[in-house]
Amino acid sequence: MGDSAGGSNTYYIWVIEWSSELVDAGSCRGLIAGRTAFEVARWRHRATAVLVVVGLVGLYLNNIGIPQSLFTDLLIGLLAASGLVLIVLINWAGFREDAEKKAGYTTIRLGNKKLMQRDPYMGRIIRLAGADYLDRQDFAEILERTKAELENRQARSDAGL
Repeated sequence: MGDSAGGSNTYYIWVIEWSSELVDAGSCRGLIAGRTAFEVARWRHRATAVLVVVGLVGLYLNNIGIPQSLFTDLLIGLLAASGLVLIVLINWAGFREDAEKKAGYTTIRLGNKKLMQRDPYMGRIIRLAGADYLDRQDFAEILERTKAELENRQARSDAGL
């Protein structure tokens, strides 16, 4: 996550945003209500994978000459259901991205560069507007840390601490 002398201040942003004085995640996530665009996009990617796998299995079975049966009918039903779920998720992700844009931020790793980026779980600012995108490894590290912190908070809350 190091920077060149004339490069972006990604590391600097990371250090600032993990200080408790900027964002108190316990009192306010700083995110609009509901699922973040990042979460919906992740579900969309999974639904796409299911649709592709089911479609490829169907094509393979068709090519090897498997006759129509209850199994193939169920496969076609699963393909149709996966397609409908994917259509819903594509639209929902678009609505969430638009809502985040109106709120002045994004939770998508390669989202609108003109907007600040917040982590999708705690709402902390992890990239300032106009700064270079976080690379995949840095973003994954941030997600891992914030998910662990969120789980800790929930466990303490459930324990009554």
